[in-house]
Amino acid sequence: MALGVTVEFSTETGSPAVCSELQMRKGKSMIYGVSPDAKRYYKELEKDQQFASPIPWEDIDPAKYSGLVIVGGQAPHYTHYLESALLAARLSKFWALRRPIGAIAQGPLLLSRAKFSSGNSILYNTKTTGLPKYIEEASFYIDALAFWKEGTHQILDVKSCEENLIQNLAGAKKPCLFI
Repeated sequence: MALGVTVEFSTETGSPAVCSELQMRKGKSMIYGVSPDAKRYYKELEKDQQFASPIPWEDIDPAKYSGLVIVGGQAPHYTHYLESALLAARLSKFWALRRPIGAIAQGPLLLSRAKFSSGNSILYNTKTTGLPKYIEEASFYIDALAFWKEGTHQILDVKSCEENLIQNLAGAKKPCLFI
């Protein structure tokens, strides 16, 4: 606990999350690789009790938390959470509590897929940022060059994060904001 804040982690089964060895070895791409400092911080994080013992999604009690951060990732390692009805239901409950939520990279895509009973996304009529299509495409081609021997890069979806957000929020009064 630092500065009076306790950080808890959650994974689908409660098993610790694992960073891609390939990404740690080579960096995600030539544009935004993993720095030596980031590698050192990750090694420290692996020793943290909260990180080593995440909460299974089914045990998440949204009322227990004052804030939430959703991270993105790289396919195929996080596609299961984008498609989880259980996690989407927990996010809908958390959103209803009107507490702050931060979402990084493709994280807003998970939020856009969480629905209210009306069928609208919980992000409906809100502004959100998301990973712009041009960055995803540039990353894909750069990663393809960097990792072509290992065959590790997979496309998350035929549509980009940006296109998915626009589709999931169709008809909303406030547009998505891509920066």
